[in-house]
Amino acid sequence: MTNPYKPPASELITAEESKQHRPAVGWKIYFWLNVLGALLMLLSLSLSLTKSDLITKLQGDYNYLDFFDYSLWTFSLIAVYGMAWVRKKMYRVFWWVFFYVFLIWNFTYAFVFPFVLELPTYGSFTQLEDLVFEIPFALIHFYVLFRYVFTMDYLWEHSE
Repeated sequence: MTNPYKPPASELITAEESKQHRPAVGWKIYFWLNVLGALLMLLSLSLSLTKSDLITKLQGDYNYLDFFDYSLWTFSLIAVYGMAWVRKKMYRVFWWVFFYVFLIWNFTYAFVFPFVLELPTYGSFTQLEDLVFEIPFALIHFYVLFRYVFTMDYLWEHSE
């Protein structure tokens, strides 16, 4: 017979282990800066569409690739949120595939379209000076996605 007054045994994690599972506050700030950037970009895209009819503006300042890039980048903020607040969003396999699609798309959008195919991105032709800002920002974003998908095993261990 078991003792009803004895508390159940459980595995407790130490304070050190708990700190390992908590990302720094900087990632939360990074998330909110990205949300602010997404809202400003949405404002810019919507204002470009209201100047004249949709077809003319899509062929003028912004093209369909810009809207796809914005949508993909905004969707990636779900993973940034999950990493910053240690929350499981969707499935790990989905984010694994998304990481590689996002990586290939960003490389293609930043280098192949403007320099090989000579297509404008976000209404202007990319200059090499523009990449000074874009490359470090993209690397940080890739690092966040990589960390969320591949290094946060404790988050995904009870999924599916």
